[in-house]
Amino acid sequence: MTEEKFKYGPLIWNCVGRDVEDDENNYYWPGSPPVAYDEMGLPVDKDGRQCLPLDCPFHPHHSFKDFITSKYGATFPASFKDYEDWLDKNFIVFDKATVKRNIVTKIITQVVGKTDAANVYKAVHLTIKEVETHYGESFTKKKVD
Repeated sequence: MTEEKFKYGPLIWNCVGRDVEDDENNYYWPGSPPVAYDEMGLPVDKDGRQCLPLDCPFHPHHSFKDFITSKYGATFPASFKDYEDWLDKNFIVFDKATVKRNIVTKIITQVVGKTDAANVYKAVHLTIKEVETHYGESFTKKKVD
């Protein structure tokens, strides 16, 4: 019987006490193992507690230490530092494309919640342009090898 792999963003859960010999798992969770997903898509344990701490920058409700507020009211991290620090602390390789995708997802979620439906596309587009200008690189173009 194969156990379900619980994933969120770049994280794949590996829980203490499980006999898992899998190189794919990269996030070692010391608490109760996840058994399902909540409405935000986060893995939860048998008691319904999220299996991802708020200090993880991938958590939907993470508060960045240093952030910028766009003209449309969306906040985004001023640098990749929170991501780099947390990933390093958890022995996970930093992948810029994954982090950029997470930042764009958070921006879309914020803009959709703060903007009337007729202007969402424009607000998302302009906010992402602000982010790209701040970082000096594209967040939406796919890298072609």
